[in-house]
Amino acid sequence: MNTTNGKVEISDIEGKVLSRSTNGSVYVRNVVGSTESKTTNGNISAVDLRGDAVAKTTNGKINMRRIDGSINAKSTNGEIYAEVVGMTKGKDMEFITTNGSVKVLLPKDINADLDAKTKNGKMSLNSFST
Repeated sequence: MNTTNGKVEISDIEGKVLSRSTNGSVYVRNVVGSTESKTTNGNISAVDLRGDAVAKTTNGKINMRRIDGSINAKSTNGEIYAEVVGMTKGKDMEFITTNGSVKVLLPKDINADLDAKTKNGKMSLNSFST
């Protein structure tokens, strides 16, 4: 699903999801399958995903909650928040922003390779019991 000026909302889908906006936010919820969300000027929100997730924005925040799969999240100007409940075996996760903080929550028992970077912001990695 693509739009130039406006938000994209996708929910309750089983299968691969591609969502793009030039000037608007992207909201993806309750998807079983891989997702790829991109926007130039807007936030990305992904909630309750079971599958690998890609989220990229130039000017906006990335907020990912209850993700069961690998994550590749990149923002130039915005914070990244990710709550991971599981991940795809053998896949790395990446959280990169230039101007903004990175906060990642992981289950205590997860075995993961992470790459997290920020140039101008705080970094936080926390665990929780499942």
